[in-house]
Amino acid sequence: RFWRLHPRAFPAAAMARTRFASKRNASSSGGAAPASRRRLDFGDDSAAPVPTLCALPSEILEQQIIRSLDARALCALGAASRATLQLSRHEGRWRELFAERWEATKLAERASERAGGWRQLYGAKHVREADGDGWHTATENELEAMIDFMLAPAAEGECAALHVIFLVDGSGSVSSDDFAVSKAFVARAAQRLYDTASKVPGCEVKMGLVQFANECRVELGLDEAQGVDEAVEHIDGNMERMSGGTSFLAPLLQAQEMLNEQASPGGNVKRVVAMLTDGCIDTYSLSEAVSRAEHLADSLGGVSMYMCGIGRGINVHAMHRMLIAGESEKLSDPSSSAATKERAGKLTGGRYLGLRTLEAAY
Repeated sequence: RFWRLHPRAFPAAAMARTRFASKRNASSSGGAAPASRRRLDFGDDSAAPVPTLCALPSEILEQQIIRSLDARALCALGAASRATLQLSRHEGRWRELFAERWEATKLAERASERAGGWRQLYGAKHVREADGDGWHTATENELEAMIDFMLAPAAEGECAALHVIFLVDGSGSVSSDDFAVSKAFVARAAQRLYDTASKVPGCEVKMGLVQFANECRVELGLDEAQGVDEAVEHIDGNMERMSGGTSFLAPLLQAQEMLNEQASPGGNVKRVVAMLTDGCIDTYSLSEAVSRAEHLADSLGGVSMYMCGIGRGINVHAMHRMLIAGESEKLSDPSSSAATKERAGKLTGGRYLGLRTLEAAY
């Protein structure tokens, strides 16, 4: 069908088709074809091979054809034949399409490796959004990629101890459904955390959990959980949403206190603080929280901050400011959304993930 629509672009194919029609007309009439038709016979098939799309030079295929197709066209191309199926799986083009629709961050890079490629990650994310009724939900591979980054120091044997504290927003702006998603992510991370600890001998792994609203409440101390079953049971069964307003300062102070209480075996301790929130906080409170996050990182010799967006109308700008707070290079204009987004893209591409979001604002 493609050749039929483009005879001028593929003259050899058009001539071969004309020759075939001439022979068919001759045989159906019971005699030789008229001279005007016979002169279109260009010999046997080997003299005029029909070109195929796959026979084009790779430079033309990749730069002029494949990179001009959108996701729907690539899928249609892959359904045409086995040869075009391979062309439709072009990783570079699927990465470009992913970046155009979402963002190809460091976390997305890791998620694509887990998914088996950019095409698979694009497909999984497309299905999630198509079924989400406007909500944007992280795929399984994105969730696992986020946890990979959190646990990387222990998994790669870079530290003698890894202390992870989750700060979960239980304020009134976070719905019960959103709170359940947060709890499910923390439970998943706990399972991976203790699994990593069992595979890396000599690495002390501890997990703490703090819920916050106007105030905060320690749900699980760093020395309380003796195993994954106990941690998950506490998260699923004993953690009830607090409700109320939102304060980032209280949970950060609590996290600092919990981390300071821990001894440092061998002096090589990696600390992770992961906050799950919608970021709905006023400007003054945000400035206080950013200052506290900077002090937290400086006083403990380095703390890796992670932010997970959850809920409706999340404030991504606030979350990025929190992530940048622990970096050595500060923002010249913290109030500038453009500056914050650019800086966050360079430094924190693997440390922010929208778990379940609607109408995110920057």
